[in-house]
Amino acid sequence: MDYNYKNMETLKFKTNINCGGCIAKVTPALNQAVGEGNWQVNTDIPEKHLLLIRKHLLN
Repeated sequence: MDYNYKNMETLKFKTNINCGGCIAKVTPALNQAVGEGNWQVNTDIPEKHLLLIRKHLLN
């Protein structure tokens, strides 16, 4: 099934997720909440940003 998206919104949050082990612990909850592939964490920067991607379907 191919979806057409009106737009995508990215939400950015500062976290205390510090390493791959922390990411592994939150992965099941984030995948369930926002869907696999719709989030990412950058642990290479001091802010440890969690990015959530929200897609809005065309009506």
